[in-house]
Amino acid sequence: MRISTIGYVGKQGIKNIWRNKMFSLASIATMSACIFLFGLFFSILYGFL
Repeated sequence: MRISTIGYVGKQGIKNIWRNKMFSLASIATMSACIFLFGLFFSILYGFL
C-alpha cells in the first residue's frame, strides 16, 4: 500500500467520523461500557482468587 493511499484512507476516516457524530459517540459509549464491565468482572474474579 502506498503512502498516499494511507493518507487518503485516514482523511476519509476522520471525515466520516465527523459526519456521523451520533454513531461515533454511540460506538465509543458501547466500547467503554464493555471494557468497564469486563474490568469489573475481572477485578471481582481476581479478588476472590
